[in-house]
Amino acid sequence: MKKLSRLGVSFWALLTSVLVTRPALALETVHLVSFDEAPLVTFGPGQPGGVLVHAVKTMFEKAGIHYDLKLLPPKRALLTAATEPNTCVFPIERSQEREARYRWISPISISRIGAYAPPGQQRQLVTLEDMRPFRLGTYLGSGIGEYLETFGMKVEYAARNELNLGKLVHGRIDFWVSDTVSADWLAKREGVRLGAPALVFFTSVRAMGCHPEFPESVRQPLQRTLTQMYTTGEMQRLYQAWFESQGKEQTP
Repeated sequence: MKKLSRLGVSFWALLTSVLVTRPALALETVHLVSFDEAPLVTFGPGQPGGVLVHAVKTMFEKAGIHYDLKLLPPKRALLTAATEPNTCVFPIERSQEREARYRWISPISISRIGAYAPPGQQRQLVTLEDMRPFRLGTYLGSGIGEYLETFGMKVEYAARNELNLGKLVHGRIDFWVSDTVSADWLAKREGVRLGAPALVFFTSVRAMGCHPEFPESVRQPLQRTLTQMYTTGEMQRLYQAWFESQGKEQTP
């Protein structure tokens, strides 16, 4: 009888241990969400690809933290990271409006934002104010679109950044506002002779934004690893190697 009693106690102790530790086990995998923004993040055959996906994979491996990744529309990705525990979204611009919504791992990349005129057209812009009369195209969830709207600019949003190239070619927008790496990549991929940007007006810090209750015990090792990747030059080498493997040479 005593033996059965001891077995019963052991069973309940084991069950209690499993129930207590289950939430901690859930934190072992970080859920990442992103969106299609070639060449930074792309839909690959069977799984997402792109230079930033490769960089993030390297960061998590070095930090010894498991993760999974899925692609969503940009606005849904932002909402998912803000509302679902243990979830992060990348690459997004940091802004005053967004700062308190997320816990940050930064910078994932640094982007130069330019305004591109339609192919074959020369439109001179000197300052941001010169863009005011024009229709500016960007994508839903873009922090730069929100930034331009604060100046009263006429911003039109597409579901994905790449759709703005077609809108620009067909005269549906006057300028395509995009980070320069993505714009050049997409134009070459589609065979469009896109000129240099009429104006480069902003340097954007792109980051990984995590749920506001994302544990510091996970965020801090990732941030330390990312910082080390920059200070040792590993991030620069990673970018160069990735673009060279694609037959192109670009740097972050």
